[in-house]
Amino acid sequence: MMKYVLLLCCLVLTACTSLPTVKQLPPQQQNIRVFKVEQLNAQHQLQQASLLTLQTEPQQWRWVQTDPLGAPLARVILTTQGWQNDGFVMPNQQAKLLFSALSTALNPNHALFTFSAINPMANGADYFIQNKKVWQIRQLSNTIEIDLADQSHWRIEELN
Repeated sequence: MMKYVLLLCCLVLTACTSLPTVKQLPPQQQNIRVFKVEQLNAQHQLQQASLLTLQTEPQQWRWVQTDPLGAPLARVILTTQGWQNDGFVMPNQQAKLLFSALSTALNPNHALFTFSAINPMANGADYFIQNKKVWQIRQLSNTIEIDLADQSHWRIEELN
């Protein structure tokens, strides 16, 4: 039994350290932004679609991701102290990483997080925290493609 408790504690600590440290929340020109989020499988075919709303204020950014029927998948707030759950939705570590990567893509000239390395590539870059690759961002014409370290693939398009 003690082994399982220790293993659970290690997993929780590992999950906490994989999120980037917030440096700043730069001012945004738009207070509310809405995105179509598509999770892709390994063959880059649509696996799941969702809607993401970002509401920015000077001291916090609120993220709400819902499925096509409006059920919440993730509700979190980003502040300079880090990520906080918003409401009674189950914690979603993958969503926090995805939103961190999207924040980085939306603010290419303002470093929101502390990275150990950023390796530029064609149309994007690889981002590292504690020398571990956490995500890859590719900026295409109307879409942002994000690959997370958990091997998940995402395509994000801002809606007007």
